[in-house]
Amino acid sequence: MRIQELTEATEKPQYSNEFWEAVDSCQSMWQPAKNARIILASPEAKPFMKAPSVKHIFRAVRSLDPSKSPVIAYATSTVGAEQFAKSLEVPGKWVVVQKKFSPADFLLDFTSMIEYYKIGLGYGYRKEHEIWMRNTPYYATPDQDEVVDMFRT
Repeated sequence: MRIQELTEATEKPQYSNEFWEAVDSCQSMWQPAKNARIILASPEAKPFMKAPSVKHIFRAVRSLDPSKSPVIAYATSTVGAEQFAKSLEVPGKWVVVQKKFSPADFLLDFTSMIEYYKIGLGYGYRKEHEIWMRNTPYYATPDQDEVVDMFRT
């Protein structure tokens, strides 16, 4: 669901304290597994569980080791993936991997959700456009042949 459609439906977005705390903590990468579960189970997140119309998604990583996170954050562009890495302020070499997007494994349009609720927009999410994917072997494990860019922070 688009931001404009949601804004027309209600003047002031409402959300619970538990939801706000989970989103804020998730943005700070504090207890990501717990907070991802809270967010995904919340009624506030339901309108943002409609898959975007993209063919590929991108993720910046420092190694090709599989992720153990319960959700895997991707960006909808290479610029977004690089923005994520730069926001961490962790110096070093990064690679951007490209994966085919599968709507069946899509969980949440995180950026649209926080834009709608106006939570933490200072983190650079507009450039990043973060979406959450299910942790499957395909999305959790970047392969060398999927590398589309390299950069340093």
